[in-house]
Amino acid sequence: MKAIKRIKNINGKDYVYEVQPYYDKATKKIRHKSKYIGIYSGDIDKAKPLRKRETKASYSYGEFIPVNKVLADTGLLEILETILNKTDMETVLTLAINKVINPQPMHAIHLWYEDTILSRTYPDAIIESRAISKFLKKIGMEKIRQQVFKKIIEKNNVGKVLLYDITSITSYSEFIQLLEYGYNRNADGLKQVNFALVVDKINNMPIVYEVYSGSVVDTNTIQEILKRLKSYGIKESVLVIDRGFFSQTNINDIIKFDTDMDFIIPASLNTNTVCDSIENEEIEKIQYLKQYNKKTMFAKPVAIKVGEHILKGHLYLNPERAESEKANIYVKLYDIKTKVEEKLKTEAKELFENILNDIAKNYKKFFELKKETNSLEYNETVINQELLYCGKFILLNGKKDYSWEECLETYNKKICVEESFNLLKNDMESARLNMKCDEAFQGLFFIHFLALILKMKLHALLKGSKLNKKYTLNMMLMELHKIKKIELDNGEIIMTILTKSQKEILKALGLCA
Repeated sequence: MKAIKRIKNINGKDYVYEVQPYYDKATKKIRHKSKYIGIYSGDIDKAKPLRKRETKASYSYGEFIPVNKVLADTGLLEILETILNKTDMETVLTLAINKVINPQPMHAIHLWYEDTILSRTYPDAIIESRAISKFLKKIGMEKIRQQVFKKIIEKNNVGKVLLYDITSITSYSEFIQLLEYGYNRNADGLKQVNFALVVDKINNMPIVYEVYSGSVVDTNTIQEILKRLKSYGIKESVLVIDRGFFSQTNINDIIKFDTDMDFIIPASLNTNTVCDSIENEEIEKIQYLKQYNKKTMFAKPVAIKVGEHILKGHLYLNPERAESEKANIYVKLYDIKTKVEEKLKTEAKELFENILNDIAKNYKKFFELKKETNSLEYNETVINQELLYCGKFILLNGKKDYSWEECLETYNKKICVEESFNLLKNDMESARLNMKCDEAFQGLFFIHFLALILKMKLHALLKGSKLNKKYTLNMMLMELHKIKKIELDNGEIIMTILTKSQKEILKALGLCA
């Protein structure tokens, strides 16, 4: 039987098939086999099959979708395009995005870059190891940083609540002059630099940073950061700072500074007037009973003299925390006393003082060593005085009046800057920077600062979409990483089909692939 050609319309397109009749012995009927010939172009006899397209390249794409949203929302892409030339802008963003998506050492970034859509989006990026080192020196210029800070502040309407803190970052490098020995928070014995960061709480993003030599004391940085913020146009803000910055000099500097900058700071226990207030103020009275985050606490207005100023604020007592702190003290004291007494049974009397020092350390003041009776007793007077501080703290403010709740709520936002430091030092693996000159060191800090903006905003996206109940940021990026862009040999680029999980993520973020 002779084959015939016929046209089939599939999804709006016409295709030519060859139909071959044949006799089916089993059913004793005529059946037909269809064979695809090609696309119909007006002449059924000239139909030819489409040439099969081969894959030329595959690029990871999906994880960059939310990153591109953050770059647009923060104005960061536009800012860098304004300040830097095309090559420098593409390089900065490539390096910063790498620190967020898949952190790699500088010598290996090109391996990651070549398999990502960035190699097409930012084709001029500098990714060779030696070239990157030279580039970091260039991008580490203070003028560039200041321009970026100013533009970020202008673009994001920054100003109402600013969080300020400082941390130390250590390094093995022997070539960086900024590295010095100082108060080492990591207790690793290495030289360090001090990294000061200002975070805008309303926008949930860092806006300014400064790098100080490792020997600079935290309290000496306030005046400098106030000048910086003023130069960037910030004048009316509440600066939330930690207890480590509490000093007469800093308080005086902020109050007398030529802006409407205010502050909230926890009072340091090193000040006699603060200790007197905590020990003597009667706070556990029904008139001071409050509720915060569905838990009861006490809050009482106080006024404390700090240098030449009388600062208003609030004394707080958290009963639940007080009981927990007391329990910890009792456990610690009992444990120390037991260990010391065991040692006293076998050691010479002249070693009693050394034994107590070695075991009790900072808790030594809570004990009295009775050498004549070879025993250790609690110093109840000192212990009772210490217990007065359990669960209590004082928050002081500057020029404006705050209710107890406003003051506490604003200060509690400081956790945002602490999270920023964790992201910088841990997630981005910046705690061991090993560069060979100050300029490149500054350039690398700048890259990590931009990466920190991206990562904090991505965390905010995750939380705002409630995807954080199901995914961590890394989990979400890994799921989106499976979305690929495929380049065919004819130059056409197609995207892989989205899975249910990928659709769920993009929909929750309000994004399209």
